[in-house]
Amino acid sequence: MYNCSNQLRAFVTLRTTTADDTCCFTKRQLVSPKDVLPGLPQLATYNYLNVVPHWSTCGTENWDEVELRVRQLVKSLNMNLEVWTGSSQTIKATDITTTYLSDEYNEQPISPYLWKVLHNPENDEALAIIQINIPRLTLTDAVKYIPCKDICHETEWMRNPNWYIMSKGLIICYSLEDFQTAFGYTELFISASHILAQNVIPRHSLTK
Repeated sequence: MYNCSNQLRAFVTLRTTTADDTCCFTKRQLVSPKDVLPGLPQLATYNYLNVVPHWSTCGTENWDEVELRVRQLVKSLNMNLEVWTGSSQTIKATDITTTYLSDEYNEQPISPYLWKVLHNPENDEALAIIQINIPRLTLTDAVKYIPCKDICHETEWMRNPNWYIMSKGLIICYSLEDFQTAFGYTELFISASHILAQNVIPRHSLTK
């Protein structure tokens, strides 16, 4: 299912790519083994339920940077920070020809959104970070996949001019309220009155 060569042959057959393309879907763990304790918790991150198709042979850099910044933020804060991560919706056939990855044993839907929600209950703060996971998306076409105001530039620790470089993976930030409304998670998260915006990460750690 995640064999890149097989995917590329299928994409060429479906005429969704050219023969010289090298981009495909690979496995992405929603919860990284780097973010949990050794032993069974790390082993659990390799479970099928924690894996999603990610357009990551072309476009992984920004999501890797998000995970790094979240890790640095958690280390920098002298308080507990709750972090949820997930994927939303199933990619539409109008976006790409195939909406599932499959082999003779398994079939896995392709989600157009990967997300993380960070919540600081002590200060009543939260932030949602989203990557649009659609192959060969242009910045012009991406607008229709951004239903809310992007506030990454208003959030000091999440400012990065690379977020809108499509080849690295488009990253956007929402308030928790906007995220819940846009994605239908109205009762999943504890509400927060403020944006998790303060800069607690050393400036030299942030991408210029």
